[in-house]
Amino acid sequence: MTLHPKIIIIILNWNGRQDTLECLDSVYRISYPNFEVLVVDNGSTDGSVETIRQRYSEVVLLENGRNLGFSEGNNVGIREAIQRNAEYVLLLNNDARIHPGCLDAFVDAAKKMPDAGAFAGKICDFFDRQRIWFAGACWIPKDATFQHLGFNALDNGKAHNDFVESDFLPGCFMFFATSALKAVGFLDPRFFLLFEEVDWCYRARAAGYRCMYVPNAVAWHRGSVSFGGRETPLYQYFFVRNRLLWAEQHLPRGQRLSVWKRTVNETFPIWDPTDQPNIARFKIYYWKIYAWSRELFGSWSHPVNRARRLGLVHYICRQFGDCPPRIRQLNRKMGLPA
Repeated sequence: MTLHPKIIIIILNWNGRQDTLECLDSVYRISYPNFEVLVVDNGSTDGSVETIRQRYSEVVLLENGRNLGFSEGNNVGIREAIQRNAEYVLLLNNDARIHPGCLDAFVDAAKKMPDAGAFAGKICDFFDRQRIWFAGACWIPKDATFQHLGFNALDNGKAHNDFVESDFLPGCFMFFATSALKAVGFLDPRFFLLFEEVDWCYRARAAGYRCMYVPNAVAWHRGSVSFGGRETPLYQYFFVRNRLLWAEQHLPRGQRLSVWKRTVNETFPIWDPTDQPNIARFKIYYWKIYAWSRELFGSWSHPVNRARRLGLVHYICRQFGDCPPRIRQLNRKMGLPA
């Protein structure tokens, strides 16, 4: 390994002009001496491309012409980075800001841990900069969910300062060795958005690579800006569909069933027929059924619940890639970006 191996930072842009410009401001404060910046534009219509060209002539700008999603949009950048002989690639969301020393920290970690294929740093909240969002992650089978280590803790300089092997790494701030990308493959386009980085990490670990948390590489991230938040039709459609696809690819049967159960419970009101004494049982069941029915049909038409149901249906029908236009319409109806 050379003293300062070549790194290419890939920033994916889709109608996020202001975020991308601020992200580039952050990137060009990096202290590392050997990096290039590559902005991949997914068919923006907000003047992003023209503005970036004017303000940052040194940026390599790739125009996809349409929205290829997070997976394939970044794959376009990764292919270009490999052609440009990058030894490492940093995927960076445009709504993230990074510490000037983060590339030095990643390269130092890669030198110490050559068996690691990818790394992520300490990710803190954009608006509460001492509040940790990610410091490693682990899969909790009994809850059928991932737990972010250090989530919501204050970064006091003492906790979460050790290298930790992580079950997955967030794609918003993810540092790859290009040798691992060539061996494992790129991001799976079927996911389009969400769980593509989780899928990659599980494939990498199956191929013998570790995925590591690097505490002294720091970023601040807004999170889910392009969706309008997590409790939105767009986010929930991809979350439901892609979590099931990821579970199918990587989990044993019992854990897949747990993911299915959690998905159904989150999509439909839970029926809880608690046993009662015989005299009151009929009345209690009647009112329980009545209340459950009102909840079910009352929430049936809510845009988020409609999106969750469609995500479930599309997983069963094997419809992957981008969401149908009606999901984006549901986001717009709620006054959210789509």
